[in-house]
Amino acid sequence: MEFGMVYRSGSSAAQPETTSVLDVQKRKRLPKRRNEGAGPAPKKIGATEGNESAPIESRNDDDLTPAAEVSKVTNSEMDDAGQASDVSALTAEGTTAEAVHADDPAQSDEVRRPAIGNVDLVNSQGIHGWVWHADTPDEAIDVEFLCDDVVVLKVRADRFRDDLLAARIGNGRHGFLVENLEAYILADTNIITARRAYDGLELPGSPISFVRPAPTANPDKGDSGKSEHHALIATETAFRGIELDAADSVAMPATRELNPPLKLATQKKAITIKSGKVLPIGNIDRIDYEEIAGWAWDPNRPDESIDIEILDDGVVVLKIPADQFRPDLVESGVGSGYHGFSVKNLVGVFPLSRHRVRIRRASDGVDLPDSPTWISQPGLDYRAVDFIDQVMFTAVHAATKADDLAQPLAHLLRLLNELINAREDLARMQKSVPQVAMAEIAEGQLAGQARDLVEQIRYTFAPLYFEPSNEPVVSVIIPVYNKFSTTYNCLKSISEALPKRGFEIIIVDDCSDDETMVSALVFSGAVRILRNASNLGFVRTCNAGAAVAKGKYLLFLNNDTLVKQGWLDELVETFEQVPNIGIAGSKLLFDDGKLQEAGGIIWRMGDGWNWGRGRDPSEPVFSYLRDADWVSGAALMIEATMFNDLEGFDPIFAPGYYEDTDLAFRVRARGKRVVMQPASEIIHLEGVSSGTDTSGPGMKRYQVINHAKFYQRWKDTLITHRFNGMQPELEAERNVRRRAYFIDDTVPTPDQDAGSNAAIEHMRALMALGYKVTFLPADNMAKIDPYTAQLQKLGVECQYYPHFWSVEEVFRKTTNKPDLVYLHRYTNASKYATMVRRYFPNCRVVYSVADLHFLRMERQAEVESGTISTAQVAQQRREEMTAMLNVDCVILHSPVEARMLHAAEPSLHLEVVPWTVRPRPTPLPFAQRAGMAFVGGFGHPPNVDAVRHYVSDILPALRRKLPDGTTYLIGSKMPEDMASMRVPGVVPVGFVSVLGDVLHKLRLTVVPLRYGAGIKGKVLESFAHGLPCVMTEVAAEGLELPKDLAWLVARTPAEFAEKVARVHEDEAFNRELSEAALAYIERRHSANAVKEALRAAVAG
Repeated sequence: MEFGMVYRSGSSAAQPETTSVLDVQKRKRLPKRRNEGAGPAPKKIGATEGNESAPIESRNDDDLTPAAEVSKVTNSEMDDAGQASDVSALTAEGTTAEAVHADDPAQSDEVRRPAIGNVDLVNSQGIHGWVWHADTPDEAIDVEFLCDDVVVLKVRADRFRDDLLAARIGNGRHGFLVENLEAYILADTNIITARRAYDGLELPGSPISFVRPAPTANPDKGDSGKSEHHALIATETAFRGIELDAADSVAMPATRELNPPLKLATQKKAITIKSGKVLPIGNIDRIDYEEIAGWAWDPNRPDESIDIEILDDGVVVLKIPADQFRPDLVESGVGSGYHGFSVKNLVGVFPLSRHRVRIRRASDGVDLPDSPTWISQPGLDYRAVDFIDQVMFTAVHAATKADDLAQPLAHLLRLLNELINAREDLARMQKSVPQVAMAEIAEGQLAGQARDLVEQIRYTFAPLYFEPSNEPVVSVIIPVYNKFSTTYNCLKSISEALPKRGFEIIIVDDCSDDETMVSALVFSGAVRILRNASNLGFVRTCNAGAAVAKGKYLLFLNNDTLVKQGWLDELVETFEQVPNIGIAGSKLLFDDGKLQEAGGIIWRMGDGWNWGRGRDPSEPVFSYLRDADWVSGAALMIEATMFNDLEGFDPIFAPGYYEDTDLAFRVRARGKRVVMQPASEIIHLEGVSSGTDTSGPGMKRYQVINHAKFYQRWKDTLITHRFNGMQPELEAERNVRRRAYFIDDTVPTPDQDAGSNAAIEHMRALMALGYKVTFLPADNMAKIDPYTAQLQKLGVECQYYPHFWSVEEVFRKTTNKPDLVYLHRYTNASKYATMVRRYFPNCRVVYSVADLHFLRMERQAEVESGTISTAQVAQQRREEMTAMLNVDCVILHSPVEARMLHAAEPSLHLEVVPWTVRPRPTPLPFAQRAGMAFVGGFGHPPNVDAVRHYVSDILPALRRKLPDGTTYLIGSKMPEDMASMRVPGVVPVGFVSVLGDVLHKLRLTVVPLRYGAGIKGKVLESFAHGLPCVMTEVAAEGLELPKDLAWLVARTPAEFAEKVARVHEDEAFNRELSEAALAYIERRHSANAVKEALRAAVAG
């Protein structure tokens, strides 16, 4: 939803309120060309091998497997793909569950349609199932049954089923039952097809192979002429390894128990033959135009070869002996082994592009497992072409108005999209360029408007290809109605700002009549193009796109947008890094660079503002992640599961406007946040699609109509909002209850020093406690990216030059006074504690010392004689103690320092608050890692001294124990003499942007500090990466290590070298220490532990 000059993708006329969604909208990409294997086996009923038969218990309608328990069905209840029908997964529109059209190779696992019904169960009572049409959900329709392609029975599917009603399949009256099946067929062996009568679509679970049961004498009645028919499931199938119970199996000779698996050279899965189970009668190992091969036998005549028949469309075209010797059969105990068959060069036998082939034993007509199946070859034969021509010719000549051709056109355009994508994929896979351009293919067959459209596409728009992702993280859904050049520019901008994460693009065409109709000629790869059968409007078109999306996240993107770098990845990162996100939207810009909106405000009466409209988008107030009443559907991301749980955009707002606002309110009602992420920037060419006049007859008028609907739904929530224009700065921060200023020398640099990590994690904890945090870089008031932007992406407002020149200016100009000021480090506490008291006398002030400077100076003087005087240490101590006395609470990281200060000044309010450290253990095994590292910023003098001490005092002893060991020196601001150091076993690396990239390849770290204060972040980082850390007593101070980790503390250089060598070489010991380190981090430095410790410090 937008306010002011806005647009929506859709027709300018009123959109019809239909709920129809094309079957094609659920289909996936056409399968890539591959060697055709054996197809799925049909269900079989009737007599089994030999003279014995065993009945399967009859069932009535009440025995039908409920939809919620489909996973428990037996073999006879499985569909052709080996999958049970699950109607409970369907919505009322039938667009969330998919059923495979099993006998059609174009309907493979990769190509699916919405479920139209299912053959659920085949037993002695008959055939049970259901069928419906989503466009007429409450009407019963007919189902036809064909035997050898001849309709033998037509029944109405109008039986009521509770499971269908529970699954929202219409009114539940869509079930059918066919009884006494053998009365309608004549042959002993039959292939029965079940299909929807009015359009001929075959039901999942069809076809069925039916073998007429042999008559069995009934001695109790003394009448050998009477027979009892028993429906039996056929023998175990090779590809699926189905096991039958003893009651359902053919008795085998006692002398032939076969236990070992039967492994065939070309078989997809090994067959396991178990004692007491029915033995497979054979297998189709390969079936295509080049060869049909497999094996077949009669277990009752195990050493005899038998004949097989190959049928095309019910007609026997070949009869060959299965008498070829195969050693794998002998090894598995299958007769004499002379049961193989193979016939090659079948193009003459099967001249068409597609044949339905059956392979059966000649003696009794029993089909081999996975027969019948389809075989296909490239191209279309004359029959296929004639059939397609006739269907389309009929549709054209039967049409009386333009809309009559909408559905056939949508279907053909969907097929065009799939064919072009498949062609592109094959060309790229084979690294070849098609000899004939796609536009040339189309141009040669077209005339009139179609030819004009193709020529326009060919000469104006260069093809755009997007690398497909097997598992896209994000589905980008772009609803379109005409304006093809606008859509093209949108996708072109995506091609120029490709995301790092896998994505797919779903273009949903709402019945365009411009070049959009043939956009498949331009867009390919990760682009899917769907076309509505009728004009559905923006809301339903978005929902139709979401119904076929594969991604974890859905990103709704208007076609009149131009994306910028980071547009998609930053939204995904928001969900990954910020807690409790329900919706994340982009910052929208005008094409002149001005701000269009940074989230929106909804006022008391349901009217809205685009926050920041027309202002400078770089202003701090618009540049940090913040909660919003709503974010525009022009660029809105939501998790697919959340969107589906909410049943998408509410059709009450069709065709468009207020649907995104309503969605935001519903998400927030679920306890989730709706935020604007400024790091994701998108140019929105507002008004291109739908105009700007709300009083005219076009799409824009629905902004007024749907405003009233929205207000009626949410008026009780809106009662807490202000009226239009009243204090918008406060309305834009509606959820802010407490405010905190966080002051540090400069923006934190977490990749360079531990103090920065502590600062950022304490800001996170303050936000978790309900504070809006504003960061002030006191030393320079500078915006330093990427560090400032990283804070803003987390939701921290940052003030900086030229908007503010100093901390004092921020204090003086603020209209919303802070409840808390957090002063980080001694320098800021000494400068600003008094100023805070002057400007905000009722504000709570806390001071985080990071480490005690005077303590570090005192220890440095002990190590480096003559560098620091006693007087200097005493002066520093007095200044730090004075700063502490001017604040309400002093935060320390080290309990040792807390005890020291308490002893020196009992009146101080002291709180020990750690910072959050997130475990990131190495994924590499011990054997693939080697070496150790020292990590630290070399602008900090104790780190420089530690390296010199390590090289001169520890390394010689270590080299004797570990001559091939390497120590890497990692950190920023490394002195020149250290960076150029050439010492055996030492490698100066310097600054690395991602510490884990290095630490994950090592076995341990070392921290040989001789002086310092506070908690050592380098030790915590080592533990967080699952690396043991050998350290001095100074480095371990304040950590309060458990006994197992305390072993890592070394007191002499010799002991240090000894421990490094053992940890590096002893894999089991290293693993124990790694597990203990990770457990320590989880226990002491979790986000919740830090939040609760900080709560005590900031409480008034």
